[in-house]
Amino acid sequence: MKFKKLLALMMVCMLVFTTGCNKNKKYDEYMQSGEEAVKQEKFEDALDYFDKALEEKDDDKEATSLYKQVEQLLQVQAKMKHKLYDEAIELCEKIMDSDSQSSVCRDAAKKLKTECEKLKKEQESLSFR
Repeated sequence: MKFKKLLALMMVCMLVFTTGCNKNKKYDEYMQSGEEAVKQEKFEDALDYFDKALEEKDDDKEATSLYKQVEQLLQVQAKMKHKLYDEAIELCEKIMDSDSQSSVCRDAAKKLKTECEKLKKEQESLSFR
């Protein structure tokens, strides 16, 4: 009788453990896919992946931080499109000061900031002509 109870308890523990691991595996896959999307400057896709990661782990600090940073990267792109380079640069600096463990968004912000600075100089040189 004790053996059956012990066996049942072990099976329940294994089921709980494997379910938890599967959830962590999905989270990890979404986070990795999100980071890869950022590297490829596919920011809309990255938002979707980080959102899915948050569905797997509610209130996860890293996924939340990266999600917000990607939203800001999209804002940077919009500001660049409208030639609001100073605002874009300021937003890039804010992203670069973020506290996430992953540097993927900071790296993307640094790249966009460099691009903004270049475009701003070009715009200024054209206005002086």
